[in-house]
Amino acid sequence: MSLTACSGQQGGPEGEGRTMPVDMARPSDVVADVGGGFVTVEEFATAAGATPGSGPDMDLGARQEVLDQLLTDEVMLQEALRQGLVRDAKVRRTLTQLLLRKEVYDKVSRQDFTDEELKAYYDDHRDEFIVPEKLQIKRILVRVGEGQHTEDEARAIIEEARKKVKKDPDSFRTVAEQVSEGVHQRRGGDLGFVPRSGKPGVDAKVAEVAFGLKMGQISDVFAADEGLNFVMPVNKRAAVERTFNQMKGSVLRKLRTERFQELTDRYIDSLRQATPAEVNEEALMKVEVRARPALPGRGAPGRGAPGGHAHGPDDDHGHGGGE
Repeated sequence: MSLTACSGQQGGPEGEGRTMPVDMARPSDVVADVGGGFVTVEEFATAAGATPGSGPDMDLGARQEVLDQLLTDEVMLQEALRQGLVRDAKVRRTLTQLLLRKEVYDKVSRQDFTDEELKAYYDDHRDEFIVPEKLQIKRILVRVGEGQHTEDEARAIIEEARKKVKKDPDSFRTVAEQVSEGVHQRRGGDLGFVPRSGKPGVDAKVAEVAFGLKMGQISDVFAADEGLNFVMPVNKRAAVERTFNQMKGSVLRKLRTERFQELTDRYIDSLRQATPAEVNEEALMKVEVRARPALPGRGAPGRGAPGGHAHGPDDDHGHGGGE
């Protein structure tokens, strides 16, 4: 029997009466009721419109097939709610993001920002739109520590390597592949182009030393990244200041992100103030907490969008501001 035929029943798998676990006002534009829920005209129209061969002359049989799937989805949703799956962490993150999209993100559009406002932001934050000066840095690293080399061993290895490179700078790649350690060994010690502020995963001392050298000059040996190093800058890219017209899309994204942050914080504050919480401190202190190592590159969740999700839907909700 199709769900269309039995949609008025409210008996569960064991035949007991089953009601919707979440109170929802029943809208007037409903094409079917099921359990304590319903399928709206808009939901049916959207699903039917996505069906191959659909159109205004869609017959009753084809419409019932579409409705059957919607009723199936609805009863499964109701059962998931009855089983408390809304408490699942992934479901909660999805729901809170949908809530923020509805109450915050979708209420901010590009038209909310004038060209004058964008230009003023660009002028006030001009430094943010400069591509910084960068050096292409080559580095040889010899590790020191338990399971690695002693400091004397590392010193002997790196000093010998430095002598070879000093004698023939073109041999840098070969020497690095032979003695250097770390993730850049396969690239012949090439760290790529690095700004003065440094590169993630590489000790800031490396960039600091390299920026104090001339092109092709080989540094003295210095300690960094749990070992001994020497570097050689081989190429340079000058800083580039990009114009307002070039960066207008980026300015818009930054302003919208700031607006999202402001409105999200305001919205969450209003919800928290309207929903008082009572904490059982005794139960709180009895909870057994097991420390879990942080994932690489990730810290603790921040405040704002629940779950530590970054504010703003540019990446997740199709609101990109580029031009």
